[in-house]
Amino acid sequence: MRVPHHRTKETKGSQLWIQRIINECPEKLGDQIRRKIKALFPRDINWVSPKQGDEFAEYRDAAFLERINHQELSEELQKFWPQKGPRWDAFGISNNGAIILIEAKANVPELVSFCGAKDKD
Repeated sequence: MRVPHHRTKETKGSQLWIQRIINECPEKLGDQIRRKIKALFPRDINWVSPKQGDEFAEYRDAAFLERINHQELSEELQKFWPQKGPRWDAFGISNNGAIILIEAKANVPELVSFCGAKDKD
């Protein structure tokens, strides 16, 4: 299992804001998600990361799957995704088992990215 990427408490940008909302008022984010996707998230969301008591860790690969209770997908993930796969800014599990993945962006330039893939296949 890969170790999580630990962060310190951030002082600016999207990392600061996602850390604050997950740790200080997680119900506000949950309420917004439920308003947009009512059928999937009828009740509570347990935010798993980034938690202050867990050094604001961001999990990836097998460590991520373990945190969402889906270790059985580890082999499939290794086949599909290169090592050091996606590391979500925040994630949680709804009371009905749905996994919520958050990629936080604080401003428009953060939304612009370019794929570095070279192999057409």
